[in-house]
Amino acid sequence: MADMVREHAVACHTEATEGTDPTSNTPSNWIATLGDGPKVQPQLLPVLDESVRAHHSGLPHKMVPSHSDVTLPAYVRGKESAAGDAPIWNDILLAAGFDETLNAATSAVYKLVTHHTMAVAPSMTVFEERLFDDGESRLFESNAVRGNLTFTLEMDTFASYTFEGKGTYNAPGSKGSATITASSTYDADKSPLVVRNMTLSYDSSNYCVESLELGTRWALEEVRGTCGNNSLDHIRLERNERAGGSMTFNDTSLWDAILTAYGTDAVAALSITLSDGTDTVVIEGDIQFDQYTRDGGNVGRFSVPFVFVDGGSGDDDITITFT
Repeated sequence: MADMVREHAVACHTEATEGTDPTSNTPSNWIATLGDGPKVQPQLLPVLDESVRAHHSGLPHKMVPSHSDVTLPAYVRGKESAAGDAPIWNDILLAAGFDETLNAATSAVYKLVTHHTMAVAPSMTVFEERLFDDGESRLFESNAVRGNLTFTLEMDTFASYTFEGKGTYNAPGSKGSATITASSTYDADKSPLVVRNMTLSYDSSNYCVESLELGTRWALEEVRGTCGNNSLDHIRLERNERAGGSMTFNDTSLWDAILTAYGTDAVAALSITLSDGTDTVVIEGDIQFDQYTRDGGNVGRFSVPFVFVDGGSGDDDITITFT
């Protein structure tokens, strides 16, 4: 029986208690994801019996629950409704290490923070409902999910993000007769943002870029124990390499600015604005550039990696603002 991977629905809900489903198994916050791959993939570990016997064949092993891998690729969408509202995918931002500040009737601000508690950057429960070709569905669930978030902004495409993390193991649900949630309920019916006329401001000057990628780059530290039904207790996001990314462009004036920054070890402000006239998303922070590369051809292009640094204000890394 084939698994109809193109017919599935994903929901994410912030947890009040780490590892506990806040919905009582009735998810509602559905988001549209990309691709055919599994979004919640339960993982088992084989426990081997390595006893020596007088034959070549091995002895039977035991399979024990370990964790679930969670991969959520999706388009970037703006605020849920009015100014001051969070985006419907704010659960993912929190689980990737962002703190949330909602300013009534103004903005929703997400700031990458170093120390994570359930009060600041809580974990989430993720559901994946998948439809089979006999009309029945199966629910996959993972709790205490945390992970990394990477944004991909390429000219003339929809802006997208990919969340990659881990959570606790739950056995796949029993097959049932439930139908996939209607597509009209996804993402609060918000349209994704097109990367067109994307404004990139560096050190108070605006430049044109073809593509840009940036990510949180946490180390996902697994806390495991033997007290529960599975070995993974929860995930901790720990400082690893610096958050950052890379940009590709053919604007020589931007290259000139970067060459100047190399010579002075300059730290400057980066700001990326995506807007459709109704929703605006701004990603910003202080950065330094790393070694660039340049390709050949009639139109030369530059690819320059960068990292987020403390520019002297004591702020941590990335801030994302929805208006």
